[in-house]
Amino acid sequence: MYTTLPVCGDDCSDIYGLDYKCDLTTCTCMPKSVTSHTCGNNFKESTNEECDGYDDSWCKSDEVCSTDCACVKGTRGVCGDGVKQVNEQCDGADKALCAADQVCSTSCVCVAGVATSVCGNNVREATEACDGTDHGTCTSTQTCAINCVCQNVAQATCGNNVKEGAEQCDGTDRTACTSSQTCNQNCLCQTVQQQSVCGNQIIEAGEECEDASGCGAGYSCIGCACACTDSDSDQACDSIDNCPNDYNPGQGDYDGDGIGDVCDTVPVDCPSECSAGLANYALGQNNQAACNAKIDADMQAALNGLTTRTCFTTCKYSSTNSTYMTISMNNQVTFGCCCTGPVAAWKVEHACTDCPGQNPVCPDPDVVC
Repeated sequence: MYTTLPVCGDDCSDIYGLDYKCDLTTCTCMPKSVTSHTCGNNFKESTNEECDGYDDSWCKSDEVCSTDCACVKGTRGVCGDGVKQVNEQCDGADKALCAADQVCSTSCVCVAGVATSVCGNNVREATEACDGTDHGTCTSTQTCAINCVCQNVAQATCGNNVKEGAEQCDGTDRTACTSSQTCNQNCLCQTVQQQSVCGNQIIEAGEECEDASGCGAGYSCIGCACACTDSDSDQACDSIDNCPNDYNPGQGDYDGDGIGDVCDTVPVDCPSECSAGLANYALGQNNQAACNAKIDADMQAALNGLTTRTCFTTCKYSSTNSTYMTISMNNQVTFGCCCTGPVAAWKVEHACTDCPGQNPVCPDPDVVC
């Protein structure tokens, strides 16, 4: 490192300690161990150097220090990533600028020494391309071999009983699996599920119950699974079936009274189905003959209420909106409603001739009525 003093000649040892001196050429503080102006020693020592290695404080934010100690455009390299950048003399195994008797230091500078490394300690050193878990310069398709060099990963073949590549296991080769695991068809270690035994009064994996006490009301324990009682086999549990003893998978309930259509004696609310002004004749429900008899009786009663006179042929008439209505529900149940209403009755009188004589002649009803 270096620093520019307020006044050239100030004592660097007062500021940085006894190991530092003031270089009067550049008016900067530097270690006393530096005895010559050498580009590449990480100290800017003369006006001929704009920077030196990591000593690049005079470079702009978008500049780095080149190997000839000049500030150039670029991105500062990360020492230790195995890739030599413009501000580095070397980086790990990339020693392009180092001499044969030099190694790359941890500060990415070529220094005298013999490259030494311990392959297998998970630390990439000297000429190693990688070391164990320190993949160093290996690519994503490579792995670190036991001699600390990068080698391409062999294509794994799942099913050949040989653990390869990214496989956790392969067939009988289950060395990486635990005692409670097996090797599945994808060559991955998988925990073995304990086989459950139905009937041992212990609820195990995949079981819902061992007896009826483990199920809710209306349910039975069948094969260690809770199943509801379905007396009519219509896929609706008796506890919710609106006709538990009659097959009705559709659960139709036309009048919404909670009783299914197939077992409801009166599945239709006839009073609400009849048109305005008409009343439901309950005795005629679902019986068209009884309904028609009721309608005929009502009309006859209205006709009987009309009076007649002597010497007249009286024509009697009546009409009504009463009707029998058939309702079909879910193509499974048909029910009828007898809707009755007021009957209108009236008469038309045709006078007889020669009346009150002994032989009055009256019009024939079949002709005039």
